[in-house]
Amino acid sequence: MNSSVGLTEAIFILTVLCTFAASFLALRHARRESREGRDGLAGQKLNRWLVGLSAGTTANSGFIVTAAVGLGYSFGLLWMLLPISWLLGDLVFWYLFPARINRLGRESKATTLSELLCAGLKGPSATALA
Repeated sequence: MNSSVGLTEAIFILTVLCTFAASFLALRHARRESREGRDGLAGQKLNRWLVGLSAGTTANSGFIVTAAVGLGYSFGLLWMLLPISWLLGDLVFWYLFPARINRLGRESKATTLSELLCAGLKGPSATALA
């Protein structure tokens, strides 16, 4: 059996190491912000373009992995335009609504989007969203 590491394995190992390094740096950053008293949505102003790009790329990456490739393969190239239109819709949404989201986050003292969605809800609706 060949015990040498090939190019594919090396790229995989490098990707895993980069993922762990990014996670470690994010954890250190989060701990530092926590010590400084800055928490989540209520403690910061969100940049609408960065949030829009983040939301759009997150949604698109999940959609592409789960459905877009299969739809494109099954129904043709036209279906591949759906993720692009979805990204543009996310960008427009996050351009128009971050000020309202920031205001609601401050008023409800929400630190995450889930807490913001649950703010003011009672009963099964709040339980389902939490």
